[in-house]
Amino acid sequence: MVAVQTTLSLVEPQSSGLGGGAFVLYWDNTAKTLTTFDGRETAPMRATPELFLDKDGQPLKFMEAVVGGRSVGTPAIPKLMEVIHSDTVYCLGENYLIRRSTW
Repeated sequence: MVAVQTTLSLVEPQSSGLGGGAFVLYWDNTAKTLTTFDGRETAPMRATPELFLDKDGQPLKFMEAVVGGRSVGTPAIPKLMEVIHSDTVYCLGENYLIRRSTW
């Protein structure tokens, strides 16, 4: 996965790679369980809905809201790769650990 994401960053940086997000589906054939990992971009911690309102409290026009840094998400691929390559992963909300993947 590291090689794929690095390559995607080079060949299509506007669409994918280290600066973006992804989902990983992991099938454990022994346990017959499917685990999903959400590595999508997220808004910065201090971002609030008010960030997309004008001084009168009205929603910004589309181009005003999306052009520039206001609508940029925090890349999640590096964290996703860290999580799926760690020795164990705690499955949030499921209350169990899965061991390092063998793929």
